[in-house]
Amino acid sequence: SRCMEGVCHVLNFYGNCQGSRTAELATREDAHVLILVVRRLDAMPWAVPVQVFNGILGRIEQEVILPPFTAYSFEDSTELSSDQSADTRAWCLTTIRQRWSIDVHAQAPLLAAMLE
Repeated sequence: SRCMEGVCHVLNFYGNCQGSRTAELATREDAHVLILVVRRLDAMPWAVPVQVFNGILGRIEQEVILPPFTAYSFEDSTELSSDQSADTRAWCLTTIRQRWSIDVHAQAPLLAAMLE
């Protein structure tokens, strides 16, 4: 999804599927969620949004399709976790803002709140 509200909606849906492995995992006390934030480079125009207007105000299930030949690279100093100290998180958020020109608190307030 392209918004945290959509991510939460989908996780909630699958977490409530009675008897499913996903629901079993969602109810564990030590459950965690891994969220990968991808930025699309102009040199890689293959990321195609689907379900643009699905859900409440078009904010649910804003999925993006990527071709099978897509390659990912992870950037140092951009990993965020609720287990990090506030100082470490602030440093990573500053790195993301400088490197990607993204203010997580302004553009993804729900994600920022979930990290605290």
